[in-house]
Parts: sequence; C-alpha cells; structure tokens
Amino acid sequence: MTNTLQKIKQYWPLILLTIYVAFSYLVYINLFNSDIGRHIANGREFFSGSYQDLKLLLTTNYYSYTQTNYTNINHHWLFGVVVYLVHQLGGFKLLSWFNMLVNTVAYSFILLSSLKTIGKKNNLAVVLSSIVGFLTIPLLTHRLEVRPETFSMLFFAMYFFLFTSKKIQKNKAYLFLVIATQIFWVNTHLFFILGPLLAGYFLFKEMVTSILEKKNKINKNVKFWLGLVFSLLAVSLINPHTVNGLLEPFNIFNDYEYRVAENQSTIFMINYGSNVNFYTYVIVISLIGIGLSFFSTYKKHNASKKISQIILLTIFVLLANKINRMTPFLAVFLMPFLSHSIYSIVTSVKAKYKKTLQNSIFIMIVSSVSFIGLVAILSLGFFTPNINRIGTGLYPNSFTASNFIKDNNIKGPIFNNYDVGGYLAYNLFPQEHLFIDNRPEAYSNDFLQNEFLESLKNENSWKTLVDKYNFNLIFFYRHDAIDGAQEFLYNRVKDDSWIPVFVDEFSLILVKNSSQNQQVIDEHALPNEIFGMNKSN
Repeated sequence: MTNTLQKIKQYWPLILLTIYVAFSYLVYINLFNSDIGRHIANGREFFSGSYQDLKLLLTTNYYSYTQTNYTNINHHWLFGVVVYLVHQLGGFKLLSWFNMLVNTVAYSFILLSSLKTIGKKNNLAVVLSSIVGFLTIPLLTHRLEVRPETFSMLFFAMYFFLFTSKKIQKNKAYLFLVIATQIFWVNTHLFFILGPLLAGYFLFKEMVTSILEKKNKINKNVKFWLGLVFSLLAVSLINPHTVNGLLEPFNIFNDYEYRVAENQSTIFMINYGSNVNFYTYVIVISLIGIGLSFFSTYKKHNASKKISQIILLTIFVLLANKINRMTPFLAVFLMPFLSHSIYSIVTSVKAKYKKTLQNSIFIMIVSSVSFIGLVAILSLGFFTPNINRIGTGLYPNSFTASNFIKDNNIKGPIFNNYDVGGYLAYNLFPQEHLFIDNRPEAYSNDFLQNEFLESLKNENSWKTLVDKYNFNLIFFYRHDAIDGAQEFLYNRVKDDSWIPVFVDEFSLILVKNSSQNQQVIDEHALPNEIFGMNKSN
C-alpha cells in the first residue's frame, strides 16, 4: 500500500492528465453523420445473415440498391462484430464508455512511452511528460467518435511501447500478443499496416546502429526485427480477402474521388475555413517537435545516432498534415520524442545556468509568462471539452426521424446524402435499401461524381436521376457542407414535386408529391415559411 501511495504521489500529474483525457471522450454520439450505425449493422448482419449474405457484406455495397454488383473490400468487418456485441450488452451508452476505455488505455501507453524514451522517472521527467501530454491533447482528441481507428490507435500505441521497451525481445508472451493482435487488427481497420511499418522502423534503426558501429555481421537485433516484419506481414494475410486485404491500404485511394474531410490536408482545411485555429496549431506543434528534436541532438553532438528517430517523426508530421485523420497517430511519436528533446535541453541548461534558474526574479518572470501562455492556449477552445457534447449514448431524440418514416409507413426508393448512410443502415435496413452509404470506396467514381454529386449541383442531372430511380423519399442530413448540398435542399423545398414532412436539428425528410403519399402529406406537410421562404421566392 505504501509503495502504491508513493507512486501516486510521484505520478499524480500524469494520473490527473489521463483522467482529464478519459472524460474528454464521454461525448454524445451523433448517429446522423457518423459511421457507427453502419458498423453496428455490419455486426447485426454478420450474426443474422446467411453465408451468401455474409459474402456480400464483405465484398459489396451491401446496404445500397445502386451499383449492387460493384465489388469492394469491407476491411473493418470485425470492428462491426465487436461494437454490435457491446451495443447488445449496454446500448449506445456502453459504447461511449467502451470508446473512452480503449482510448484511455492507448493514451496510457503513450505516456509510458514518454517516460521510457526520456529514460528517467524523476520528478522533472514526470512534469515535462505531463506538459507535453497536455499540449498534445488536441491531436489525440481530434476524433472522438466511436470508430475503427480507436483500435488502431490502441494497437499502434501498444506496439510502440512494447518495441521501445524491448519487452517483445525479452518475453515470448509479448511476441505472441503482438502477432495475435495483428490478426485481429487486419480485420478491424485499414491502419493495420502501421504495425509492420513500425517494426520496419525499428529494423531500420538497428541497421543504422549496426552500420555506424561498423559491424561486419548482422547482429541478433537486426535478425529479430527482420523476422518480426515478415511475421506481421504474413499473419496480415489472415483476412477474408487474403492478399487483396493486405494490399488494400495501398489500393483504396485508387478509385476514391469523394472528398471526405478526414482525408484532406491541414492546408486544405485552413483554406476551407474549417477549424482554422486547430489546424494551425497542428502545423505549429509539428514544426516545434521536429525543430527541438534537431536542436537537442545537435547540442549533444550525437545527431547521427538519432537520425532514424527524427526521420520517423518527420514522416508522421508529413502524413498528419497531408491526411488529417492521421493527426492522432502523430501524437504517438510527438509526445515521447518531444518530451525527450525538452528533457535533454532542460537538463543541459539546468547544469550550465544553475544559479540563474534559482534566481527569484527569473522564477517570477518564467511563472508569469507560463501563466499567460496557458491562458492563451486554453482560449483557443480545443483543450477543453465542448459543453454541448458532454454525455454518453446518443443525442436526445436521435430516432425521431427514422420512427417518423416507420410510423407513417413511408416507402422508398430513398434518396439520401452520404452522411446519413450509417443512420439509415442501422434504422431502416433491410426493410429499405439506401441510395448511398458512407463508404466512398464502395461506389465507382462515375457514380459518385456524375450521379450523386452532380445531382446536388445541377437540376437537370437531378431530374435525370429521379427518372432513373423513381425516388419516393428524400432523407438528408441538414448540415451537409459538401458543394451543392445546401442549394439542393433549398431547391427541393421550393420544388412542388417534393413536400417536406419532417425536420429536426439534424435531418430533413421530403416525400414525393403523389397519391401514394397523400395521407402523410395531409397530416404532416410543413409550411415553407418555417424554412424562411415561400413558393414565390
């Protein structure tokens, strides 16, 4: 007990930081514009469907009535099984807690890696790791939703911790854990490839060390990491698509022209005007991380020994700023490497300017500047949770829209936008199939560009699409920001061919103005005035 209390006393900043990060993940789930509904539906179909249905689930746009023969790889099917089982046990509330738990464990691995990279467990190491951990919170909590990337973050952080601590070389149990995890990972999320790539980094590091030490023979460390890289690649073939599944991370963007925000660069997001402060911060802290890494190695005159570390950090800085969904993964390296760099600099300065650092005036100035800096950082807004999002489970009244369709027996075919694909798959499938679900890789570019997106921007294209599919129902996420979406909604409300019958905070439902829908129109038609327009506008 005494030893435990001593550890709590020593590590209390890290413990408090972990608790703070944990509760950052307790946010309401927005079923309307997230993938979780489709993932749960994947699990539901996995257990309830026939073998033929399972085959279609793994290889086609299963929930759609469009492009039903277009083949693709469902690379996250096992995540659907997991979240379906969690949902069966405790609904969406348990999913919120589950998401918090997985992300908190991942964050704990990163903090432990920071201390391990510093190589010390003194008070200074703990304080500096806590400060850097706080500064990287926005990167880690950039994507709070329940998604397959949660597992990727956990496994990636776990791999890095095990690899840096060399536990995997000392204990075969850890080696088997990593191999088994890789089999699970390859069936859970596309980022499974980060596992063998990370092992490849440690292989490269050992090879650089071997070359610098002018060893003529391949040492046992090089052999170990080489074997691990090939082992991880080999077990990654254990997926329903075998070689194609292994290669999917490199092929998925070959036919992927739909512009999803999570795949855009930080520069694109800044120019687009989306969360400018956050993306500017990502660039700034990335440059600081690389700069301090170079500076700390230069001051110690051992840059050659740490060249692989700087290369790895630089690669992930470039990746995170090229594809913003990689931002949380940057923190896996940025936190430990930045902590180590600052620790090296501080200890060097502390030894050289010991008297100055103990001067009361100096301490007062540094304290004042630090306090002002902390206030400035907090004012940016992305270090503190959004009060309106704090909670567990779904936003209130999340099923009102889908229940409206069921209660009024409104039939398809449905025209829906990309965002609500998961919502409709969860609530209406298999009674109704969708126009599109939220997977760009499951549809051809021709369909996405020339049918779906073009119909939002061009009225003639919309009329052609209506004639082709004979839509009876439009279900649209109201806050869709893609080009043409808001104008499309405006045009549909003005269009006498379509009658708005339901609207709430997230969705708008319109039905075709036909005798088939006359009863629901008579009972629920919404006046144009509530949309700020009338028929003459």
